[in-house]
Amino acid sequence: MTQQVYTPPGNAAWCDLVNPRLFQDKARWEGDKGRYSLTLQLDPDSPKTVEFRQRMEAAGDELFQEMDAQEKKKLIKANGFLPIEEEEDENGDPTGLLIVKASRNAGGITQNGPRKGKEWSRNVTLFDTEGQQKEFNDLGRGTRLIACVTPQAYRVPGSKNEVRVKLELRSAMILRPEYRSNDEGSDFKGFQVDDEEFSSNFEAASADGDY
Repeated sequence: MTQQVYTPPGNAAWCDLVNPRLFQDKARWEGDKGRYSLTLQLDPDSPKTVEFRQRMEAAGDELFQEMDAQEKKKLIKANGFLPIEEEEDENGDPTGLLIVKASRNAGGITQNGPRKGKEWSRNVTLFDTEGQQKEFNDLGRGTRLIACVTPQAYRVPGSKNEVRVKLELRSAMILRPEYRSNDEGSDFKGFQVDDEEFSSNFEAASADGDY
């Protein structure tokens, strides 16, 4: 099963949407180009967040059942089965928000199969509030956005039978950009957008292509 899921509008607690970053500044495999990543803050009491969690739980259950049916050994759901959790501050206290994590590998070299030795690359497609693809400079913390993700089940490394769900980051609609560069960080200071107005634009635009 492969399905797209749209997050509710939220603020980025962390994001690398434009320039991928190597994990601990080291390549994980041959030709590793790093990964794009997003940690998105959501209001747990928002009806859209409640709906999103329900969709994620349903998608996670379906993915787990599909994987379990293909394995000889009985699988179990690991702690933190879904990439949704309560946000904590630097002291370990709850902030009252939820965080959702998603990522996408930026590229590498195929190790097996007919494309062995071939280089591959991917990016995260970004849209403006009109649903048009747009290039943004290095977006940073506080950027308000909607993300399009694909849930994927995987075996937890080092475990015998534990499974978790991760989110493949496909694309994002930028509702209110915040930049890492101070020169551009104030361009949209105080600028307000209507989240509801732009959500349908994003879903329609991202459905037109495989982003």
